[in-house]
Amino acid sequence: MDKKRRVLRIAGVLAVAFAAGHLVETMKKPVPAGAWVSAQSNSADTATPEAVLAASGLPLSASLAADLRVSQVTGITSVAATTPDSTVTQCTPTLGLVALPGAMLDLSITAPCHRGERIVIRHAGLNFTARVSPEGKVSLELPALESEALVTAFLRDSEVILASVSVPDVAEVQRFVVQWSTADVFDLRISEGDRIYIGTRESRNRSGTQKIRTFGDLLADQPLFAEVYTYPADPDIPVEIVVEVTVTPQVCGRSITAETILSSSGLVEVTAIPVTIPACDAAGDILLLKNLAPAVKIAAAN
Repeated sequence: MDKKRRVLRIAGVLAVAFAAGHLVETMKKPVPAGAWVSAQSNSADTATPEAVLAASGLPLSASLAADLRVSQVTGITSVAATTPDSTVTQCTPTLGLVALPGAMLDLSITAPCHRGERIVIRHAGLNFTARVSPEGKVSLELPALESEALVTAFLRDSEVILASVSVPDVAEVQRFVVQWSTADVFDLRISEGDRIYIGTRESRNRSGTQKIRTFGDLLADQPLFAEVYTYPADPDIPVEIVVEVTVTPQVCGRSITAETILSSSGLVEVTAIPVTIPACDAAGDILLLKNLAPAVKIAAAN
């Protein structure tokens, strides 16, 4: 019985060896260009590669079905390279905009890989700096200046995110903006009927219903600031707009530029105003710039 088993085992090994040798000779034959390579041999009596491998107990391999030689290999493409990078996806910043009553915009930025960084926010000529919070977010309410409000945020390494939203209420609003690029220089002073409103440093980046909204971060590199005033809804209320310029050691004796923006029914006009600051012995004084804004032309809503 043992002798018979040994003979059968030897015969099986020889059969496998013969079939494998025949497969190698078959694979050496050239394959016509553009043709599919079949795993089936030309002879119906010859075992297929699958049968040979099955008989030998080895796993099937698709690579054996083609006439592939090592000398023909020009490169290897990693499958992992085509897999989306989860780190990049998690770092992608986003900007969201929602139109609020009173022609306001609810702006929200999520930038988890830009924590603490300076960003510049722009809308219809309005520019100011902000900083991403330690949680990777920026949230604020922004007065809309155009009916089709487009807001853009510029991050580090020239990365840009943007969003837009329709703001029909802008047609009923008139707004005046003063903006500048030097810290702590300009402030709006508004006489509205028998009331006076003054833009202050302390109100920057606050949300709420204050008449003058101020934007800009003092601690950001190369800060940009802006103050936005919304005219009263009643056109019979007299309005006087004055821009106060504080003489500081940083700007005294220099010529600086302030920009004003008038948004009337969604139409925007931007004007650059050169301002010559007195000598440094006048540090602490305040200059009053009048007649920078035209008279109210429409009834505006807050």
